[in-house]
Parts: sequence; C-alpha cells; structure tokens
Amino acid sequence: MRGIKRTIFLTLILAISSCAEFNSDLYRIMALDAEGRLDFNASARFNMILYKNTSERTYSEKWIESLIRARQYDQAVVETKKLLKTDNSRILKRHLIIAYFGKNDLKNALANATELAKNSKTPEDYALAADIYMASGNNKKALAYYKRAYSITHDSLSIDKIALILSEHMNDYKEAAAYMETHLIMYGSEDYLLSRLASVYAKAGNIKGVVSSYKRIYRSRPDAALGQRIVELSLIQDDYKNLMEWLEETHFNNEILLELYKHEQLYKKGSLLALKLYKKDGDVAHLAVYAMLQYEAGDQNDPKLIQKTISTLERVVAQNSNHIHLNYLGYLLIDHSIDVKRGVELVKLAVQKEPNNIFYNDSLAWGYYRLGEYGKAYDLMNKFKDMIKSDPAIFEHYKLIEKSYKNSREANR
Repeated sequence: MRGIKRTIFLTLILAISSCAEFNSDLYRIMALDAEGRLDFNASARFNMILYKNTSERTYSEKWIESLIRARQYDQAVVETKKLLKTDNSRILKRHLIIAYFGKNDLKNALANATELAKNSKTPEDYALAADIYMASGNNKKALAYYKRAYSITHDSLSIDKIALILSEHMNDYKEAAAYMETHLIMYGSEDYLLSRLASVYAKAGNIKGVVSSYKRIYRSRPDAALGQRIVELSLIQDDYKNLMEWLEETHFNNEILLELYKHEQLYKKGSLLALKLYKKDGDVAHLAVYAMLQYEAGDQNDPKLIQKTISTLERVVAQNSNHIHLNYLGYLLIDHSIDVKRGVELVKLAVQKEPNNIFYNDSLAWGYYRLGEYGKAYDLMNKFKDMIKSDPAIFEHYKLIEKSYKNSREANR
C-alpha cells in the first residue's frame, strides 16, 4: 500500500512540474524508484525521457538495460540499433547482443558478440561470446573464448565455466581437474570451486581427489554431513593414515579416531585419547579402553601393569557388563593365573552375549585348559576348527590344548 501511495505521489509531482522547465533530478528519482520496485517498463520510460532531454550516454544505456530487464527484447534491439548509429558505446553493443540472445536470435547474437570480442579484446566480451556459444551448443568455441577471458583475469567464474565444459560436455576430467588445481594453488580456494572440483573427481572415479576437495571445503566451512562423507570415503579407500591425520587436526569425531588407533595398533595414542574422553564424559567404556590399550602398549609381564589393568576393569564391569570388557578381564585373570575360575565365569558371561565369537570361545577354552579340563577345552575349540588358523594366537592355544587332550587320553588308557 505504501508503494502505491508513493507512486501516485511522484506521478502527481510530475504532472504539476510538466508545465515547468524539464527537471532531470525529478525524472532520475522516478527512474530509480521504478527500478527499486522492479517496474522496469517505467524505469525504461523515465530513462528514455532523461536521454531525450539531456543526450547523456548514461541514460541511453540505462534505458536499454531496463528494456532488457523488462524482457522487451524486440524494442531493445530496435532502439539500440538506432542509438549505435551515433554512439559507439561498448555497453550498448553488449546490450544489443543480450537483447538478440533474449529473443533467441543466436545467429545475430553470435555475430555481434564475436565482432565485439575481436575489437575490444576485453575479458567480459570474451566471456559474453563464450556464454552464447555455450548456449548454442558449440562447446569447443565456448571453451576457447572462456580460456581467453581467463588468461586475462584469472577469475574464478571463468575457471568454473572451463571446468564445466571440459567435465560435463567433453568428458575430459583430467584437464578439468588440472585447470582447477592450478587455479586453486595460484589464486586461492573458494568453496563453490572446490565443490566443482570434487564433482569432477567423482565423475572420474577419483575418490582420493574427492576427499582432498572435501577436506579443503571443511577447513573453511566445517559441516557435520561433509565431515561424515570424508570419513566414509576415506574408509572405503582404507586410507587410515590420512584419515587419522585429518581427525587429529579437526577433532571432527574422536570416537572414530579412537577406533582407528585401535585398528592400527597405535595403543599409546589410543590410551591417551580414551583417558581424555573418559575425563570429559565420565563414560566407563572409555575408562575400559584406556586400561586395555595401556596394557597392550606396555610390558605385559609387569605385575604392576597387570594389577592396575585388572583393578580398572573390575571397576568397569561392576558398572557396565559389556561383553568386550568381560572377556578381556576374564582372559587376563586366566592367562596370568591370577584367578582362573573367576576368569572362566566372566568369559562365560561374554560368550552368552556373543555365542559365535571365536575370540571369546578361545578365552573360555583357554580357561578350561588352565583348569586342567582338557576335554572341555578340546571339544569347544573343535566347534570352530575351520576358523582356528585365521589367528596365530588362537591356533597356538589349539595346538597346546590338542596335545594336552591327547596326552590325557593316552594316560587314561
């Protein structure tokens, strides 16, 4: 409502002043007001009046620009051609090209665009010709003009268009990536260019390149979904080393980092991270991991370390009977002959939760072996005979159990 009242008010002022001397300031205000309201027909009319009364080039250029923005392409072509007879304005020539393009007259748009680019040799005019060639489906010509524009300005828009044509229309992913990587090294990175580069690498099947691009985007704009994608793609490649370095740098997900430390047997690093997490959240699962990794990293024959690990895990299982912790504590009690019977009972609880876990069954069989129950141990291990050789420690247990079992049978004959 306020906009309508303002328009009526300004129109009344024009009507009152029409009898007086031409007031360019008033028409300029009217033109700006119309443009602000996106009424480009009115803006064109006021700029035309301004030009007719002042002959200033600025108003002729704004007049044609407003006609184009109002999508009055036919009128824009007619009026621009008249103006160009007496004014060699480069901006008007660009307006004529855009007006031809707007009315889908690609032949005249291209003819004028290539002529303008040839004479002006400015990057904007090269880019305009390239845009029209691209719209007409001549990707080879479009690429040539974008490269000319880029050679002058080294702007991100041109390199993006170059990469788009090379990758989307010519399937030349290698050259597209090379152009973009060089630009990013020389002139710095922008997120939308890195997204384009990631897309190019994805189409080429280069997951490592995709991850590298995502990491650069994440550095400037941390995002949970993007971080998760980096993790997933890195794991697909088994690229644990680089993923660990990235997680250490960004602290994106310390739980994943902890799992990687365990997988890569970096027990010292893992134990320190687990302790840090325990101090932060008080979760005894982290305390258990800290104790287990401390043990794995240390001298496993050190009585103090053994006792410390057992004491910590006893504390943990009293609060949370997780099968992993039950098995680990039980095995320690068995393997170090500290309390074999209790160790067996703890491992039995772990087996109840994971009946087909060969590691838990190995711990239980080892407990039976330490108790001298060789038949139980042997029968249990035979259930997993096909899997035994997959782990050297389990196979060693099996051979000792088998030997003791056979010896006991021989002794009883």
